[in-house]
Amino acid sequence: VNKFDKVDSDTGYTQFVEAVTEITEARQEACIGPLDEQASTANVSKLAHQFAALSPSEGRELRSIFGRMLCLRDDYSAKRKKRASDDSCNCPRGGFDDVVEPCQFFTCLDKDVEERFDKKIEAVFGFIAEDLQCLAFVVDTTGSMREEIDAVKDLIEAFVSSEGDEPACYSITPFNDNHGYYDYPENYDFATPPGPDYGPVTLYDTFEETDLRTIHEDISSLKAYGGGDGPEYGMHGLQTALRAKWPWGSDAMVEGSQAILFTDHYAKDTDIMMKVIEEARQKQVCVHLFLSTSKPPGDGFDSYTTVAESTGGTIVRARHTEFHDLVQIFGDFSTSYNDKSPCRDFYNANSERKKRSSDKKCQSFTVSAFTSVLKLLITTEQSQVVIQKPSGVKVTNRTVRGYAIYRELHPEPGEWFVCVPRGTLTASFNNRVLLDFVVAFVNDEESSPAHVVSTTTPPPACSSGRVAVLSSRLQDISLARLNFVKDGDIAASAPLTPCGKAMVGNTTFPSGTVTYQLQGEDLGGNPFEISGRTVDMKLGSYSLNAVSSVAELRPGESTVLVFELHNQNSYGSTEFTVSVESPPDFSVALQETYALLEAGGSTQISIQVSANAHPGVSNDITVAANDGCTTVTGTHTLMIVPLDFSIEYAEENICSTGTMTSSGTPPACSSGDFAVLIPAPIPGISFTHLSFVQSGRAVVRNALSPCSRIDALVGHATFPLGVTTYQLNGKDANDNRFSYNSSSVEFSHGRYALNAASTAEELDAGEHTYFVFTLHNNNLYGSASFSVSAGSERGISAVPQPDSIAVTAGSNAEIQVRVSAGSSFASQSKTFTLTVNDGCTSVTTSHTLSITAPEIPTAEPDLCGCENGGTCVTVTRRGRVHHFCQCRSGYGGRLCQIELE
Repeated sequence: VNKFDKVDSDTGYTQFVEAVTEITEARQEACIGPLDEQASTANVSKLAHQFAALSPSEGRELRSIFGRMLCLRDDYSAKRKKRASDDSCNCPRGGFDDVVEPCQFFTCLDKDVEERFDKKIEAVFGFIAEDLQCLAFVVDTTGSMREEIDAVKDLIEAFVSSEGDEPACYSITPFNDNHGYYDYPENYDFATPPGPDYGPVTLYDTFEETDLRTIHEDISSLKAYGGGDGPEYGMHGLQTALRAKWPWGSDAMVEGSQAILFTDHYAKDTDIMMKVIEEARQKQVCVHLFLSTSKPPGDGFDSYTTVAESTGGTIVRARHTEFHDLVQIFGDFSTSYNDKSPCRDFYNANSERKKRSSDKKCQSFTVSAFTSVLKLLITTEQSQVVIQKPSGVKVTNRTVRGYAIYRELHPEPGEWFVCVPRGTLTASFNNRVLLDFVVAFVNDEESSPAHVVSTTTPPPACSSGRVAVLSSRLQDISLARLNFVKDGDIAASAPLTPCGKAMVGNTTFPSGTVTYQLQGEDLGGNPFEISGRTVDMKLGSYSLNAVSSVAELRPGESTVLVFELHNQNSYGSTEFTVSVESPPDFSVALQETYALLEAGGSTQISIQVSANAHPGVSNDITVAANDGCTTVTGTHTLMIVPLDFSIEYAEENICSTGTMTSSGTPPACSSGDFAVLIPAPIPGISFTHLSFVQSGRAVVRNALSPCSRIDALVGHATFPLGVTTYQLNGKDANDNRFSYNSSSVEFSHGRYALNAASTAEELDAGEHTYFVFTLHNNNLYGSASFSVSAGSERGISAVPQPDSIAVTAGSNAEIQVRVSAGSSFASQSKTFTLTVNDGCTSVTTSHTLSITAPEIPTAEPDLCGCENGGTCVTVTRRGRVHHFCQCRSGYGGRLCQIELE
C-alpha cells in the first residue's frame, strides 16, 4: 500500500480486502484444491506470459494468476532450502519471457513495478476499479456532416482532456456510405475509392502515454467526405465498436461502458438492429445518440432511437445550427464512470430506462459568489421554461426540440429555480468557479502566515504540518476546508480557520500527485468548490544510522543497540512507526515503537539484543521506521563469538584413564574414544552429539556425555575415511537446536602388516594342514576390526579361522588357515591367499604349496569284482592297501556296472 502511495478510505479498504480475498482463494485452490485444478510448476512460464499479456482492467484474471504463483512459490521455497545457490531467483535477462521459476516471477514484478506493470499491480490489489469501462465514439463521416464534424471533434477532445472521471479506454469508429462512390462517382471529391463503409475501430488505452498522444492526433484528422446517396452504415459502426477487443483478446466494451453515435441520417442497415441491441444489453453498454436533424420524432431515425431506449442511452435531436451547442453542453451530463452513472442505473434496476424528468414543475440549485459562468441544460416537453434568479428576476427561455440552454456570466449567488407552467422537467447545471488562491506551508504553529507566503513548496509526504490558504477574496468566505485530491478522491483534508490575512489548518499530507481543492461556503451560505494547482508530494528525506560500537556477543549475552533517526526535511513534523526485523540467531525487542520528529530533529531508538546459542554466526540487526509513505532502515551487524573446541583421542576408557593424545588423527575405520574440549563452557547450553561430516552429510554421529575428570565431553566412534569436518550439535535452554562446524581434518588409511608364521611348503594329495599368519596393527592408537577371507587355486581349499578379528593399536593377532589338497595323480604347485579388511584398508598375503601325488597304481588280479571289462587297481597309501575299479570308456559306478549315455 505504501509503495503505491495509497491512503485510507472506506471504499478503497473494501476493494483491497476483496482483492486480497480473491488472491487467497486462488492460492488455496491451487495448493489444496481438486487435483485437476492444482497449480503445477510446469505451467510457470505459461502463467507468466498470461500475466504480462493481461490489461489492468482484467483484475480478476490477474489476481487468479497472482494467487496461483504464490502457491507455486511457497512450494518452490520449501524445496529450495536444500539448494546452495540463490541465483535461480534472479529476474532473467529476458524478463517474463524467460521466467521458469515462481520466485523469478515475483522478482521480475519488483523490477518492473515502477515501469509498465505499476498499474497492473495496482489492479491486482484493487487499487483501481474492476472492469474499467470504455467510451466509444461512433462518428458519421459522410459529406453531409461537414457542419457538425467540428462539434463532434470538440466533444471528443473535451472528454479526452477532462480531469474528471476517466474510462479505461476510448475508441473511435467512423462509418460512411463509401459504397455509393462506385454508383455515383461524380458526387465524390476524391479520385481514388475510399475505405470501407464502416470501421476500423481504434482503441486508445488511457494507461498508456503513447495512446493518449495518438488519440489527439486522430481526433484532429477526422473529416467528413463523400456520401450523397441516402442512409449510412450506422448499425455496423455501432456493432464494430461493441465488438472491439484488446490485442490480447479480451473485450474492451465491458459492463458500464458507453457509446455515443453522431449522425445526420438514418441507418440503411436496420436488418442488424436487434443484433446490436442484443450485444449492447449482453455487455450492459449504454448507447447515446446525437442526431443532427430537423425532422420530427417518428421519422427514419426510429431504429436509432430504439437502440438508445433499449440500452438506457440518451437521445439528443437538433438542427444543424443547434447541434454544436447541444453537443458541447450535453456532453458534460450524458456520461459518467462512477456509481451514479445513468447507464449503471438503467441496468442495475433491471427494468426499463428510468425517466429523467422529475415529478415537480420546479427544480432548484445553489450558486456561490465565486461562480463566474453558469450553464444550464433543461429537458422538458413544454415549449418554454422560466428561470428565477435569487433576486427574484425571472427569465423565460424557449425550448428547442425538448431542450433549453441557458448561460450567464457572473450569476447572482444564492438559490436559483427552473420551472415550467405544467408538466415536468429535468435541469442539469454546470458552473465555473473563479477564485484565485495560494497554498503555503507553515513549519511552526506559532508563526504568522504572512511570513510564509513564498513557502509554497509542498512538504514531504506523510508529514504533518500547518497549511495556509491566501486569497484576495478571503473576506467573502465564511467556511472552508482545503482538500488534497488524488485520482479523483480526497486523500487528505484540512479544515481552515481565519488567521490574519489567511486561513490556516492542520493535516497530514498525502503522497504522490495531488490537486489542491478549496471547498466551503460564501458569506451567504452558498457552497462552492474550486481546484487549484497540481503538485507532487514527494517522499521525505530521513536517515537511520546505528551509533553503537558493539560488534560481538557471546552466546546468551545481551546488549542494547542504539540507532539515531534524523529528519532531514526543512519543515513538517513526522510520526514514525518503528519496527525491527528479527534475525535468526538473536532475540530482539524494541524499547519504543513510535517516534515523532520535527523538521531537522533527531531521536534515538534503542533495541535490546540477546545472542542465542549459535556461536560463530553473524546477523544484520535491521531497524525500520515508516511514516506511512517512506520506510527508512538502519543496519548493525553483530557476531556471536565463535566457539573454540578441540578433539583429543584415546584407545579406550578415555574418561576413566584420563589419557589422551594430540598427535594427529586415528586411522580411518578404526574405533576409539574421543574427547571434546571446550575452553570456555557456555551456561545453559548442552552439547549432545559430535558428527563427522563429509560433503555436507553426517556420515558418523556419536552421542556425547560429560566427563568431569578431564572437564570434557566424551564419546566413542568409528572414524570415517577422507576429509572430514567436526560438527558439534547441541541445544540451548529453550530447547533450540544448533550446530557448529570446525575446520576440516583428514582420516587416512591405517598401517597394517600380515605375515606368515608357518613354513610348511608340501602337502600330500588328499591331505590337509594348518597355516598360521600374524596380523600387526602398526598404528599409534585406535582399535581396528577386520573381516578375514581366503582364496585358493583349483585343487586346494583354504578356510580362515576365525573369519573376523579385532586388533588394538601396536598389538598383533594370529589367524589360522586350514588348507586341504584334493586327490591328484600328478605332483603340482598350488597357491592360496589370505585377506584382511577393516572397511577402509585391505591387506593381502599369499602362500604356495607343493602337492605330492600318490604312488602310481599297479594292475592286480581282479580283487574288486569289476564288470564290463573294468580293471582292478590296488593303491597303497600310508601303509594301507586300497582296491578300486578303473572303468572302460562308457562305463561308471563303483564296479563299472553302469552304462553311461
